[in-house]
Amino acid sequence: MLKKLFIAGTLLAASVGANAGAITLSPVSQNVNLGNTAGVDVLATVTAGTAVGEFDLTVLFDSTKVQTTGISFLGFLGARGTQQTNTDLSVAGAANAAELSLETTATLLGLQTSQPFALFHVDFQGIGLGVSPLSFKASPRILGDGNGSAITLDSVGTGSITVLGGTGVPEPSTIGLFAVGGLALLGKRLLHQRL
Repeated sequence: MLKKLFIAGTLLAASVGANAGAITLSPVSQNVNLGNTAGVDVLATVTAGTAVGEFDLTVLFDSTKVQTTGISFLGFLGARGTQQTNTDLSVAGAANAAELSLETTATLLGLQTSQPFALFHVDFQGIGLGVSPLSFKASPRILGDGNGSAITLDSVGTGSITVLGGTGVPEPSTIGLFAVGGLALLGKRLLHQRL
């Protein structure tokens, strides 16, 4: 229901006027070892004085190489309770995120002071060796301003995740780091006592 209202509102408002914008991925490309995770931010850049108030975007990927493990919204369209969100990970090879802000345009402009800013974050896990291209589904691909008017996308970025063989090198645990640091301090102290 939210998605239908969102699409109808954006399409209706498209005739009122359009602003320019772009959506991109960050990082554009990255490597991940088989079984490990990688994250991608979906970024928006819009015309100065324009606030993003809604979006409905689908990131496409090769489901034989990576799978999505989650989507998170990053707060640039308002705090919890001031926006409505929807995610759909049920279609293989597609991660959909939609958000509709209930904030005023002035509040949104205050949240979106730097360009580009992240709309949402997608986590992927490497499940098959090779390259998974990342792109956006052509339709519906919606970005709207704080007044419900459509933002024309002048540029739509792409990206990739390369899944490599082998397992990742685990990072040392915090306790391990403290132990190494403590041993170094102890060694330094013993060395100074002998001198």
